[in-house]
Amino acid sequence: MPTAVIVAEDSIEIARLGALKAEWLSSSAQANAVEIDLGEVQRIDTAGLQFLLAFRLEATAMKQSLKFKNVSAATRKAADQLGLASALFQEG
Repeated sequence: MPTAVIVAEDSIEIARLGALKAEWLSSSAQANAVEIDLGEVQRIDTAGLQFLLAFRLEATAMKQSLKFKNVSAATRKAADQLGLASALFQEG
């Protein structure tokens, strides 16, 4: 199975999560590995961080490896402030 590569847009916020979830799940459905490029993300709220963590848990349940790459400063800062960086950005 191939690796799915998903490039996040500039915003991961509550208003967009329904669409993002459907798009990301569809893109990764047939993959055994998923790479999500967070380099363009300039705005992320707590719901967006929760979404990233839930996506990680879903990938684990589906036995997919998941890697967040090019983590933007905004994403890293928000995750650090909430103590989620180690849970989000671990390899696997």
